[in-house]
Amino acid sequence: METNKPIVLYVEDEDIIRGLVAKFLEKHFEVITAANGCEALEKFNSHRADFIVTDITMPKMNGIKLIKALKEIDGSLPVFVTTAHTDEYKSIDGVEQIYGKPLDCRKMIDDIKHHLNYN
Repeated sequence: METNKPIVLYVEDEDIIRGLVAKFLEKHFEVITAANGCEALEKFNSHRADFIVTDITMPKMNGIKLIKALKEIDGSLPVFVTTAHTDEYKSIDGVEQIYGKPLDCRKMIDDIKHHLNYN
């Protein structure tokens, strides 16, 4: 992994979405992907991402439980959430931004860069 780029952990259970969004993110960041919260926690413990983007509805461990677990490890870790159910999730504790699906990847990348003060 390149050490000069921030590391983004992108968590999404839908393989096609995970692959497509990861390709966009990889143009700007080092990207680690996970298919669920359990896998994301394992990867975070070994890679220590600078930023998390996670879906909410996933098998094994949903995004809400993942966020709580990550915030226990690092309370200042920035987190963005993606969801197809924006009506249900207006705000979530510990989350800086909630994005509806389909995603606007350019906006999300700009927001991550802004949040990390990274050009």
